[in-house]
Amino acid sequence: METKFTDHYNTVNAYYLKNWDKICPGWNKIIGPLVEFCKQHNIQIHQIKEKFGALRFYTASAPDVFYDMVRIAEWGSTLTCEICGEAGTNECINGWYATRCPEHRGKRG
Repeated sequence: METKFTDHYNTVNAYYLKNWDKICPGWNKIIGPLVEFCKQHNIQIHQIKEKFGALRFYTASAPDVFYDMVRIAEWGSTLTCEICGEAGTNECINGWYATRCPEHRGKRG
């Protein structure tokens, strides 16, 4: 059973290491350093996603300094347009939360 979970997480980790820059392109400058830290310290990525207009970054066990980096990145994502990376605000668009700059406000990504 242990091998099944290990294989699953290895597959998930490989996916995120390859595709992290396609999740929310405007957040690439926020997500990139987290992914690089994971690579350098052999930390397995379990999930990277947007939820309620904010970044969510989940990993296996990591040093406390990394979790501080994640908290800062998640907070920063609520101030950064997830489409273009410009300054934005978190807002609700027809029941869907998103962080958008004035140019992308009201548009679904």
